[in-house]
Order: sequence, then C-alpha cells, then structure tokens
Amino acid sequence: PKSHFWRQFPTVKWCLIMMGAGIVLGLVYTKLFIIAQLAAFYLFLALIQGEACAVFNYGSLVIIRQRFYDTLKTIIIESKDYGTFIEVYNNL
Repeated sequence: PKSHFWRQFPTVKWCLIMMGAGIVLGLVYTKLFIIAQLAAFYLFLALIQGEACAVFNYGSLVIIRQRFYDTLKTIIIESKDYGTFIEVYNNL
C-alpha cells in the first residue's frame, strides 16, 4: 500500500500551513501575527493530545504496515483453500 503522510495528519499539515501564512501576513501587517500564534497554539494542543507525536512514529508505522501486507500476501499465495487461509490469518 502507498504511504500518504499528509493524509494521515491533516491537523498538523493545516497548522503548519497556517503558521507559514500567518508569519508572511504578519510581516505585511503586524496584527495578523495572531494567525500564526493561534496555529502554533493549536499545533501545541495536537502535540499534547498525541496526534503530533504520532508523526514521529510514522516511519515505524509504515514498516509495520508493509510487513503485515507482505505476510498477508504470502498467506494468500500459500493457502490451499479458504479454511486454511482463515486459520492462518486468525493466528496472525
């Protein structure tokens, strides 16, 4: 399966985009720095809730997911019938 990093973490993606846009807009008009500050605060809340922490574990998640699908593919190829497949799959 393909790995879609930014689809997994839309909150982090949009917070980073809004922080960048807020900084640029803040350079033009200083009162708009509030956008970057709110985005940073929301990103901090995401970090506390655990979504942003999952970003750092994403590499291991991809490896585990790939290993699962490789094992599943092997089980499908090696199984003789549906009963054998279900038995091996349930032991997975």
